[in-house]
Amino acid sequence: MNMNSFLKASAIGLITVAVSACGNNHHKSKVDIDGRAALGALLNATCTVTTLSGTVLGSGTTDGSGNFTMTLSPAPSEPYVLSCTGGQYFNEATGQFETFTGTMKAVAPSDTTSLAVTPLTDVAAEAVLALGGTVTDGQVDTVLGDIASFFGLGDLLALPQVVNSLDDLDTLSGNAGAYAAVLAALANLTEGMGLDAQDVLSLLADDIADGDLGDQFSQSEIDDEAASVAEGTDAADELASGQDDPDRNDGTITGSGGN
Repeated sequence: MNMNSFLKASAIGLITVAVSACGNNHHKSKVDIDGRAALGALLNATCTVTTLSGTVLGSGTTDGSGNFTMTLSPAPSEPYVLSCTGGQYFNEATGQFETFTGTMKAVAPSDTTSLAVTPLTDVAAEAVLALGGTVTDGQVDTVLGDIASFFGLGDLLALPQVVNSLDDLDTLSGNAGAYAAVLAALANLTEGMGLDAQDVLSLLADDIADGDLGDQFSQSEIDDEAASVAEGTDAADELASGQDDPDRNDGTITGSGGN
């Protein structure tokens, strides 16, 4: 091969590598993400994305349905944390909007571009942040899967159905509706303890500290309440399918707490 041919081949190789890299978040200067914050719908909350070590990548505000969009710069190259604070949430137990005074989080693999932030993702974030050291996308996926299975759900980062009125609970449908039914069940159970619905965040955080779920609310207790919420809706069968899964997690979260 003469020198001209060698230089041409080298240039083509470099271009090919550069083009291939463009399909991976790790090589992008920025990326757009979207999602939904929900206890019931969480409105007017400020949501911020950081790396696990705390570097801010982007921020945005939720709209009247709890939805948000934002640009992350640079694009994440490792799992990231989404935290939402402030605003008002719809309390399914009281049928009223109430001031949100806490912080609700989600942790997501680096290539995630659409995600929910809910009390269930918050407990997953607590479990992941407790791991310490270098955390991989695979570890995050495992924790998310364990917690989703405990609650009888599929994808914990999938968007739950918007609930900003009691009427919305009568029209639950599919996976999103099943997710919303579980969130409403937790609100009802928390209010039944004489607490605010948003206190479910601290209850579940205390629960996951030992690496297991089911101390604050038993799996059967959550199942029964969620089934009651979803009864008569198009989400009932989807919810029952998840609850009846023979391989369902019993509350042990892999790699977290004492496990």
